[in-house]
Amino acid sequence: MPTILQATLARGHLWQHVLDDGRVKSIGQIARKEGMDDRHVVRFLNLTILDPEIVAAILDE
Repeated sequence: MPTILQATLARGHLWQHVLDDGRVKSIGQIARKEGMDDRHVVRFLNLTILDPEIVAAILDE
């Protein structure tokens, strides 16, 4: 079972992917769909720009 941080990282990457693909047009659209504030979505998305070594450490626990 993934840790909370691993799940958050995965969700951020998923949201970045749907933004890049054009399936959603904005962070606000994701936020409304997920029932959260835009700021929370941005925090998840910020995890997508972490250094690869940090991402590896998160995934390795």
